[in-house]
Amino acid sequence: MFSIVLPLYNKEYYILKTVKSVLNQSYEEFELIIINDGSTDSSLEKLDSIKDKRIRLINQSNQGVSISRNQGIKESKCEYIAFIDADDIWDSNYLLEMKQLIFEYPKAKIYGANFYFVDGNKIKTANSGLKRGYTDNYFRLVRNSVVLHTSSTIVNSKALQTVGFFNSSIKRGEDLDLFVRLIRKFELAYLPEAKNKYFLNTENSSNQFVPLPEESFAYHAKFTEDSNYYEKLYLVTLIWKKFFKYLLIDKKVQYAFSLLYKQKSIMFNFFSLLFNH
Repeated sequence: MFSIVLPLYNKEYYILKTVKSVLNQSYEEFELIIINDGSTDSSLEKLDSIKDKRIRLINQSNQGVSISRNQGIKESKCEYIAFIDADDIWDSNYLLEMKQLIFEYPKAKIYGANFYFVDGNKIKTANSGLKRGYTDNYFRLVRNSVVLHTSSTIVNSKALQTVGFFNSSIKRGEDLDLFVRLIRKFELAYLPEAKNKYFLNTENSSNQFVPLPEESFAYHAKFTEDSNYYEKLYLVTLIWKKFFKYLLIDKKVQYAFSLLYKQKSIMFNFFSLLFNH
């Protein structure tokens, strides 16, 4: 039922725990597609200790997480694509719970589960208050909550074929970009119980580098003819946040104003959105 796509690049300290959390699932009808994206550490040696017929290992030169995930999608054989990063961990009943969610809410094509943020010894739940089932307005919810995380999201394979895969030109926020394209066309069903652990600040974590403006989702974000108020407000807020992060936290003034210039028509809609709603 599930094709699980796991991109791998230099995660020697985490990969075994991640893979074992997949193989120990109570629901066993899945394939695990590991895309080794040119790892140079001992990640592959660690994997050699695991023998399981459900694993397919595909090696490629280093091309980035989006191309790795896209390759995994192309290699998939099942109706639903599940994603997990090489340093995250699933609870043992994650796939079973998601299978039940799919059965209960068949109109959806995207299925998300709550999860834990883990930062050292600190653990907190990503969301609270969201109910089980179809979501009313993703863009209203996502302004205040992290509703979807790649390792806690399962997507119907035909839906992915419809909207396209991960945008390989985006190095930060490539998941947000895909989620926006999916949500514009398909319904989302949500599982409020936290079933996964998302580990922050691990080796090669995406939050450890500052992407060029054109490598950020904020640079590519745009409205469509059907964009509602909440989607517009979400995208405008996201762009402003990225602008101020570049300016105040990353100390990349040129980056900040490059993004501002690119998205000036959207960013200056911020106040008109507020006053005209």
